[in-house]
Amino acid sequence: MKIIARLSFPTLWLLSVACSESPKLQGGTGASGGTVVVATTAEPDALFPPITATLQGRQVTELLFDNLAQVGTQMNTLGDQGFEPRIATSWSWAADSLSIEFNLNPKAAWHDGRAVRASDVVFSFRIYTDSSIGSPVAAQLAQIDSVSARDSSTAIVWFKRRYPRQFFDAASQMLIIPEHVYSSPLDSVTRKAVERDPVGSGRFRFGSWKRSESITLLADTTNYRGRPGIDRVQFVIAPEFTTALTKFLTGEADVFEALRPENLADIAKHPGLKAVRLPGMAYVFMQFNLRDPTNPGRPHPIFS
Repeated sequence: MKIIARLSFPTLWLLSVACSESPKLQGGTGASGGTVVVATTAEPDALFPPITATLQGRQVTELLFDNLAQVGTQMNTLGDQGFEPRIATSWSWAADSLSIEFNLNPKAAWHDGRAVRASDVVFSFRIYTDSSIGSPVAAQLAQIDSVSARDSSTAIVWFKRRYPRQFFDAASQMLIIPEHVYSSPLDSVTRKAVERDPVGSGRFRFGSWKRSESITLLADTTNYRGRPGIDRVQFVIAPEFTTALTKFLTGEADVFEALRPENLADIAKHPGLKAVRLPGMAYVFMQFNLRDPTNPGRPHPIFS
């Protein structure tokens, strides 16, 4: 089985969540407050978006960092219909459809207080596509010729050719990273990123990472897109599936994304738990060896 598309949080899960009566989801006044605990079966590979390849890594980085625009609830990836603004508030196509101009939100800021600038978008594209970085997203950006900055608040994405998913590739494949934080010689970018705490523009900022135990994200209370509805998100790492499931069933965790169909009966026994299907951008397929391994000139026996 092979995952061939970018993963997003939430992705194509049969998601189980604790109902709002859980004390984990309480703790604030009004519409905001509390902690959501997510049970996860693996530790993130990295919290630097250009090199993050695993589902667990994407779950965390997509809360810390923003795209220019995000796929909307209709899951459309053709043209720009339904995309929701993130760092970019608006965009316009060139008459020949070979470039898109993105106007950045003037309120967008990094977690260290510096403003998000068009040069950050240019820098992000350079890092994602540099072969020495080895980003798993680079292949998805192959039809983008370059990215330029008209001014500090306008980034322009230029394409090699026209194709249906131009906007998706330009706006949603990359999580934008701050140049002033990660800029360094290309042979040391990854090392520098791994050695420091991540700095993004998302609605949650980095709190702590206790290796093999948990990752805690804190609400960015002054975020340009508004304060999130909860105070923190904590990912509790339990490599054994049974252990992670037990944490959820016993109330130690509020969310468990790796639920299997055979566990639905257990969920049904708990009135405080609910299974929810969520749409997402991930899909998988199985590959079969069509040739006989003992005689490559013949079809595999199971297909004969």
